[in-house]
Amino acid sequence: MKIVFVINDLSGGGAEKLLQLLSSFLASRGHQVSVVTLQTGSDAYELDRSIRKVTLGTSRFARGIGKIAALPAQARKLNRLISELEPDICIGNLPRANLALLMTRWFGNQRPVIVTEHAITREAYPSSRVSDRVMRWLIGRFYHKADGVVAVSRGVGEGLLEFQVSQQQVHVIHNAIHLESIESLARQAPLGFPSGDLPTVITVGRHAREKDQETLIRAFGRTRKCLPARLILVGRGPWRKNLEALVRELGLADTVMFAGWQENPFSWLGRSDLFVLSSRFEGFGNVIVEAMACGLPVISTDCHSGPREILRDGADGILVPVGDVEALADGMTNVLSDNELRAGLAHKARSRAADFDIALIGVQYESLLESLMRQKTPALA
Repeated sequence: MKIVFVINDLSGGGAEKLLQLLSSFLASRGHQVSVVTLQTGSDAYELDRSIRKVTLGTSRFARGIGKIAALPAQARKLNRLISELEPDICIGNLPRANLALLMTRWFGNQRPVIVTEHAITREAYPSSRVSDRVMRWLIGRFYHKADGVVAVSRGVGEGLLEFQVSQQQVHVIHNAIHLESIESLARQAPLGFPSGDLPTVITVGRHAREKDQETLIRAFGRTRKCLPARLILVGRGPWRKNLEALVRELGLADTVMFAGWQENPFSWLGRSDLFVLSSRFEGFGNVIVEAMACGLPVISTDCHSGPREILRDGADGILVPVGDVEALADGMTNVLSDNELRAGLAHKARSRAADFDIALIGVQYESLLESLMRQKTPALA
């Protein structure tokens, strides 16, 4: 097959990482793969040498709401490029790229189109801004025209049903990891990791309201009263100052470390004892799988959506209610104080992480592409 992927850019993130893994996997299976980015940017992920990459380019005025206004013009350029590349099927990733790809129908593109959704639409676009409301309207107007919609979790798929997407269009395929690569990176020595043998709780993610690290810090404060431990927060984001103020308020400055962005977070995970995700909501929760691949037991909020699917209703890790400081504290205390429990969860984590390896997830995508190609039923414009 000749396959074209379309994405905003490759500057970093779960969707961009998945595209890198999936495009390389499909290329290794003998398919001819091209990647089109809507805009220029610093690439965080390197594509396989056999993959052609093309950037459409964005007007310097296409910022904020302008990025949405620029979609029809980008769709016209994208359609011309698709005509030149002559793919058998096109795959969009992330809403703007999905919409631009679907808008190519206006300009004559009748090739099968798949769009991939990584977030719960109502959470990603809560209607608090004009641009949010426009994006929600556009998703409702265009997504149902796709030949297939890949949702990275059941929760994401269910959320799309509110936007005219039919159940028959939705295909749930979880995000992938490269297990062997993560295991190798986890064995490297983490630069800057604190010395000493204190049991270590770690979280990795953006410092933002939806990640609710406030609950994690408060829960850790309770755990710290029961046993010696430290908490490491890897990541960066707009809420860091709020989190630092909370740490000082609770008197935890000597046991909570803000590690910032790390080029190799897996080495930090590999040296830790417990991973915790405290999010209010997730599309999937890639970092849970990555932590499990590093051999870490996991505690996660039972948020909508993703964690319950990864941890299989709590069989492979511990699920606690969203925002419940006491439940999270109890979970951390139990895991850190019980060597047998911690070892058992770590064993389950390694085993479960293998289910998300690109060798398995890639085949699911390949099967979907082949199925849609056999159907050859383009969506109506």
